[in-house]
Amino acid sequence: MIKILSVCLLALLFGALLAANPVSLPLRAGYLGALILIGAAFWLRRHWQQRALSTGDDPSAAERVDTAAQLDERDIAISNTAIKVSYCCLIANALLTITMMAVLFQQVLQLIYYWRDSRQTSAHHG
Repeated sequence: MIKILSVCLLALLFGALLAANPVSLPLRAGYLGALILIGAAFWLRRHWQQRALSTGDDPSAAERVDTAAQLDERDIAISNTAIKVSYCCLIANALLTITMMAVLFQQVLQLIYYWRDSRQTSAHHG
């Protein structure tokens, strides 16, 4: 768990560094990030292929591959956690959408009021 959190923290710090752009880069930050992401994906694929050849190890546990039809407690717990996370993401997405729509509605109303006030002001002066 600590390794996962440290990788997430490193990715976040690297993204912040790219966004801050402390030095002039020959590439845009998005292109550089994409190149690093693709490079990391190729490196991980090569790493797991080498590990599978040398030790027979695989990123997925053997008992889950062989007995995919039988779920143990860990699989059920992982599935339940995934369902909770997906519902939380769905709720967060809905709340963000509602907030964005409320802000958009407020901006449209504000423009309508500005337009109406400008017409009334020009009618009094004209």
